[in-house]
Parts: sequence; C-alpha cells; structure tokens
Amino acid sequence: MTLVVGLGNPGEKYRDTRHNVGFKVVDFVAERARAGWRRELGGLVTDVTIEGDTVPIVTTQTFMNVSGSSVDDAYNFHQTEPTKL
Repeated sequence: MTLVVGLGNPGEKYRDTRHNVGFKVVDFVAERARAGWRRELGGLVTDVTIEGDTVPIVTTQTFMNVSGSSVDDAYNFHQTEPTKL
C-alpha cells in the first residue's frame, strides 16, 4: 500500500512559509480529487484514487521537528513501510 504524507507546521503563522510545501502539495491533490479531510491519528487524512488504487494522504498536525512520531503512527495504522521518493 502507498501512503502519502504531507509535512508542515500547523497554524496560520506558518501557512505560507516554505515549511508548508508538503501541506500545499497534498491539499492540491485532495482538491483535484474532490476528497474531504477527516481527523485521524492526530492529523488530517483523506483517501484519493490513483490509477485505480486507493491511496491515503496524511497531513501531520505536529511541528516539523517532531513530525516523526506522527508519520510513524500513520505508517503503522495503514500497515505500510516508509519509502523515499
């Protein structure tokens, strides 16, 4: 299973900073897929269909410097292994 994680810093203060590019990318994909977000695992999650496969997309709601535990929780929940792209 593929899992896409968008990283960033929560809050309006960081909304348009370079640290939130990950949020912006997954927001764009979700918007194009007309997918709605739900709160799950301390973050926001949606599912999109890519080439016939359902792909969960996660945005962590922790700050970048402590996002590792949120990402780990998402991978464990969705039973997948991390892969660098």
